[in-house]
Amino acid sequence: MSLLVDTPVLAELRKGKRCHPGVRAFFESTEEDLYLSVLTLGELQAAIERVRARDMKAGRTWDRWLHQLVSDHGERVLPIDEAVVEEWGVLLAAHPCPLREGLLAATALAYDLTLLAHGSPVFDALGVAVIDPFATK
Repeated sequence: MSLLVDTPVLAELRKGKRCHPGVRAFFESTEEDLYLSVLTLGELQAAIERVRARDMKAGRTWDRWLHQLVSDHGERVLPIDEAVVEEWGVLLAAHPCPLREGLLAATALAYDLTLLAHGSPVFDALGVAVIDPFATK
């Protein structure tokens, strides 16, 4: 099984020792292939810019983390390509949903991935397989 990691899960991992025990335990025990969506990178960049506006040094630290994340995942950063958009259209026709969740679900479905995210009724309605590492301690 391969996993598409959602933004809040990555942000939780960044907390280090303060990371949710379920998230930490999941990543310590998994050997799955991990993928990221370009949506996640955009969300992280937006968060970094908000941090940078308050604290330049912290913004640079977060920026280095994001660049390392992109470097580490390389070819496992997935675009919103034609396959994703087609899947998204199918999902929207059956279940109108928020843009972000719809595109993440469509990416997971188009690439045959399980979404690693907080459980959500939106994802459940879209029929995407989800593992919620926050659900365990």
